[in-house]
Amino acid sequence: MANPDTTGRSLRVNRRYLLDRPSQLQFSMIVLLVVSGVGLLYAVAIYFLVDSDLLQGRSADHIRTVLLLVHVAYFMVGGILLFATVLLLSHRFVGPAYVMQRAVENMRRGDYSGRLSLRKGDFHAGLAKQLRDWRGELVAQDDARMEILARLQRCMDEGNEAEARRLVAQLVVGHAAGRVEPEAGLGTRAVA
Repeated sequence: MANPDTTGRSLRVNRRYLLDRPSQLQFSMIVLLVVSGVGLLYAVAIYFLVDSDLLQGRSADHIRTVLLLVHVAYFMVGGILLFATVLLLSHRFVGPAYVMQRAVENMRRGDYSGRLSLRKGDFHAGLAKQLRDWRGELVAQDDARMEILARLQRCMDEGNEAEARRLVAQLVVGHAAGRVEPEAGLGTRAVA
């Protein structure tokens, strides 16, 4: 189904559910294994706790109480195991997202030294690499801009108006294009 956007154009709704196939399948398999393991524990508990000898000569109330206790124990243990599993797995999703969000916020303020490395096994490793590459490009552009500004200041101090105009034009054109390319011989600073 298509949803209109604010310009009146139709937007196609994405119906692909496996966007990051390896990550999503790994996450789903772990949850499936935990749920299956808890189900197996339930079957074992029923098998051993609801034995015909145990129920021989017992009243319906006693049988109901035993079954209720087995069910309560099953749902308590199952709930705790499922909660712990989802919490641990979600940490592998949320932790990297938090690291990248903080890094992007720092980059917006001009601080390119923030951490962008993830732990082994964390999800979103590809996105973190792209952000590290982008950070390197931003550092190079900032360094080039700062070098041009320093050269502009020297030109102004020396009274070299023609070179100053050329440098201002280079800054304006670079800013309008979204980037300032370093000139030959300009270095870049290292990033973490």
